Amino acid sequence: MADSSFTKFSAAQFAELAIAPRDTTNDAPNLNRQSLNTYLGESQRVVAAMGQGSRWESLGDKKFRLALRPLSIFGLTFEPTVDLKVWQDKEKVLRLRSLDYDMAGIDYINQKFTLQLFGRLRVIEREGEIYLKGMADLGVSLIMPPPISYLPETVITSAGNGLLASVLKTIHQRLCENLVADYQQWAKETVQDAA
Repeated sequence: MADSSFTKFSAAQFAELAIAPRDTTNDAPNLNRQSLNTYLGESQRVVAAMGQGSRWESLGDKKFRLALRPLSIFGLTFEPTVDLKVWQDKEKVLRLRSLDYDMAGIDYINQKFTLQLFGRLRVIEREGEIYLKGMADLGVSLIMPPPISYLPETVITSAGNGLLASVLKTIHQRLCENLVADYQQWAKETVQDAA
């Protein structure tokens, strides 16, 4: 008989992105620690930059709904939607925490599933360079349906952890590609508005 206990999956992703090089030419105005902290305080803009390529909507009060592309594992396909709170704390650390979720496509999963996502991103300065440094932790627990539940636990765990790692890797790629470019654009606009 299949075990009805929860199977747990987890993944973590670290990031360190160079933002402002030593170059102080007019092509990179106002790229400094203070302006980057100000930018990170604009939750809606940050989420829009990180969420490019996904469907997202603002729910107000620094809360957002992010719909990811469909995911597949063991022949099951589902479309995750996660409600997130994204805010900057008093120490200027950008925080992200999952509040709610829905796995469209498989009703069974929603009934026997939990998801937790936590992330943080901070500005650091090292040897005259400015970086964004952070990490995200994603954890999922669910009761696997038959016939998947009859597979060896190591196979299930390895596949599940791999799937979560790929989700975090996608978020990391968007962070690298979109957030830095959006910040640089924001900094240029801020300088122009102040002129």
